[in-house]
Amino acid sequence: MTLPRRSIVSCLLVCAALSPLLLSCVDECEDIACSPCPPAVMLVVESADQEPISNLTINTGSCHEQSDGWRCSADFPLGTHTLELSAEGYQSQTLTVEVKPSGDKGDECCGPCKIAEQYLTVVLEPL
Repeated sequence: MTLPRRSIVSCLLVCAALSPLLLSCVDECEDIACSPCPPAVMLVVESADQEPISNLTINTGSCHEQSDGWRCSADFPLGTHTLELSAEGYQSQTLTVEVKPSGDKGDECCGPCKIAEQYLTVVLEPL
């Protein structure tokens, strides 16, 4: 069966008009590698007197001691949150952190990591 010339031209025009729309349907996330979400807040905890801190605790999250001090992390959803740090022989410290959206395009592709992580240094004062 042979199509009339007018039908072929009409079909080509429709295909040309739709091609930008069809190309925009390509998966933008295809080449983005997703990894686990980082914690919302990461802290380096030091002492003002440069002495080692023992038994550091945080109300939410976890801390571990390293050779050059303590590292803590806390995972929060979007919004304002309070962190409380304490250690024997040092004044306790309370921090208010605001977890904001990251606005990173990778978030749309990888799912729930929609927070902008924060890196903070906290200095504890001796009693």
